[in-house]
Amino acid sequence: MVHRVKIGKKVRIAENCSIGHCTIGDQTVIGAGSVISDKAHIGRNVTLGSRCIVGEGAKIGAHATLGDGAIVVAKANVKTKSQIKPGEVIQPQKK
Repeated sequence: MVHRVKIGKKVRIAENCSIGHCTIGDQTVIGAGSVISDKAHIGRNVTLGSRCIVGEGAKIGAHATLGDGAIVVAKANVKTKSQIKPGEVIQPQKK
C-alpha cells in the first residue's frame, strides 16, 4: 500500500517537525517541533504553534489557529476558524 504526504502551496514547516502520511492545505504554517500523525488532514491557511500534536485521523478546518503545545487527539475535529488556546487538548466528540 502506498502512503502519501500531500503538502499544499506556500506551506511553511519549521524545524524539528515530524510529518506522517497526511494532507496539509495551502498557506498553512507548522510551528517548530510539531508532530502531525498519519491520516491527519489540515485545511488551508491553518496556523499551528510550536510543539503542537495532531493525532492520527484528526481533522483541522481551514483558517484555524492552534496555540503552542495544543493537542488534537486522534480522530478529533477542529472546526473552521477555531482558535485553540496554548496547551489545550481537543478530544473527539462523543456520539
